[in-house]
Amino acid sequence: MKYFLIFFYNLMFSSMKESERIQVIDQSLSKLLKLVKKKRVKIAISLTGNTIEIIKQIRPHIINELRTLIKLGYIELIGSGYSQIIQPLVPNELNEKNIKYGLELYKKYFEIVPETACCNEGVYSFSGAKILEKFKYKNLIMEWNNFYKNNMHLDKSQFYYSGKLNGSKINLIWYNTILFQALQRFVKNEINEKSYEQIVKNFKKKKGYLCLYASDGEIFGYNPKRYKDDVIKGDPWMKIEKIIDIFGLKNFTHVKEISKTKKNSKKLSLTDSKNPILVRKQNKYTINRWAITGRNDSKLNAFCYQIFDYLKKNKIKSRKNYNELLNFWSSDYRTHIEINRWKKVNKEIQFYIKNIIRKNKIVSFSSKNIFNIKGYKKKNESIIKFNFKKNYLKLNLNKGSSIDSWLIRNKQTICTIPFNKYDDINLGADFFSGNALIEPSGQRKISDLKKGVNFQKNNKNSFSLITKIKNENYHFHKKYIYFNKGKNIELFTKISLLKRQREKIRLLSLTFDSKIFDKNTLFYSVNLGGKELETFKLGYNNIDHEKNLNLNISSYQGFAATEGRLIIGDKKNKCLINFDQSLNFLMTQILYKNFPDKKDYFFRINFSAQEIDETFRINTNKYEVFNHFKISWNL
Repeated sequence: MKYFLIFFYNLMFSSMKESERIQVIDQSLSKLLKLVKKKRVKIAISLTGNTIEIIKQIRPHIINELRTLIKLGYIELIGSGYSQIIQPLVPNELNEKNIKYGLELYKKYFEIVPETACCNEGVYSFSGAKILEKFKYKNLIMEWNNFYKNNMHLDKSQFYYSGKLNGSKINLIWYNTILFQALQRFVKNEINEKSYEQIVKNFKKKKGYLCLYASDGEIFGYNPKRYKDDVIKGDPWMKIEKIIDIFGLKNFTHVKEISKTKKNSKKLSLTDSKNPILVRKQNKYTINRWAITGRNDSKLNAFCYQIFDYLKKNKIKSRKNYNELLNFWSSDYRTHIEINRWKKVNKEIQFYIKNIIRKNKIVSFSSKNIFNIKGYKKKNESIIKFNFKKNYLKLNLNKGSSIDSWLIRNKQTICTIPFNKYDDINLGADFFSGNALIEPSGQRKISDLKKGVNFQKNNKNSFSLITKIKNENYHFHKKYIYFNKGKNIELFTKISLLKRQREKIRLLSLTFDSKIFDKNTLFYSVNLGGKELETFKLGYNNIDHEKNLNLNISSYQGFAATEGRLIIGDKKNKCLINFDQSLNFLMTQILYKNFPDKKDYFFRINFSAQEIDETFRINTNKYEVFNHFKISWNL
């Protein structure tokens, strides 16, 4: 059996102070290079482009050493990108620039084009793999565990050889989280040598390839201050040298060599409607931790979209501007970011907001203007119905102007489903549409499902309704524009909050009538960081993206529509939902229940503006959550 080791280096590491970067280079990367020279062992190193630039600035001789060891064939360079961005949360054009800029720096400083790439933070979507393929990468390093838990019917022996990705020419090279965490525990003295060898022995085969490590390199020699007990005592590199000796120096190989040997013939699709995005490690590591948790990921991601829109609108192609934007989009500002770095990036953000966003009117409208009631008439009814011949929209004003029924060509589309609709007791509740919901941690839910103050305005070809609701310390605003002969709705929705606290915020929920789609051909399509839509069939699956993992993790799945569009449909009917990620970044969550013995199903979509996890931090400042939805039907 052959073995391989991959060390990921990122000097933007969230918990690291800028002043500690020299320590990481001197106590970690430099010592790894010394170990490679001493043992003449083959290893792989992944470096982001901005990490290369930082090293060049403060320890230029390390770049020279790396170049020499790469040329001598001891170190294989693994591609990453300029910045450690989370590809399925970022629009395609930025993802392509990130890969392109990274490759340019690899050529500049190491005179090489890597054959193998990794997914930043181990976060995968199919679109990300296609972007890597476009830039001539041949291999992709992938975690086995989260793929296999969704595909346990597969032969485990596939783990030991390279695989083929369905719909792509890219080879898949596997690593196992349990194995790299075992090595970390051995180095930290949490398990002894005998225990570590036994763990590896459980994975060993006579033939094949086994990845002993594929994770952060900087933790060996640098101790993040995040946890008091997260400290490595002694020289970690002596332990890693011991591992090389245990498994035999000559048995270590490079990643690129694996793809040149025996391959699994069956092509694999890694994602599906339940899991459109894969995230490595245990379930607590969710896509939300870089999207809508942290210190304020949702606002930070929205800000990045605003800057991106500004650069595109003004046809600015400056490498400096895009490098800065890629750094803002780095995963490291979105988890356990060190407080001084967070303050620094916030100052930079405020500069952009004041001098670019506001002056250039990047955000095309303000929520204050949207909810202006001038020209509107106050309405006191319980139900209001807007008619366009056979099409109509009925809103329940007693329940926060939620959508009671939206009928198009005598077909009910989006509606409220009553608690007695299904036999399944888990669905024994009223499921509204067009409503918002807040779930404070450990407290009762707060919603906009109550009587508010309503104002109506009728135009020649449209109807408008504005609703204002106060529920405890939360202010809800909602505006409907119903037009195009009843086939379209624009919905503006806003929540004003006194502070940012530990609570889940669903800005909008939509429930579909169970007869509007044919479940045999039912699908959703969305951009997940790529140019092309990714399509997932729902039909016979059961999906619950909003399910709590535990008291500290409010949900563990979902996806971001990186181009601000979501299509729901079957072979005949389609619903298009557009929204603006530059106003407030949102994650989409699907709740779908299939009833195998019936044509029936339950189908609901939530747009989440905030989730909670261990990276979440409260903020006592007032703020608002706001977005603009456009919903249209092709029936």
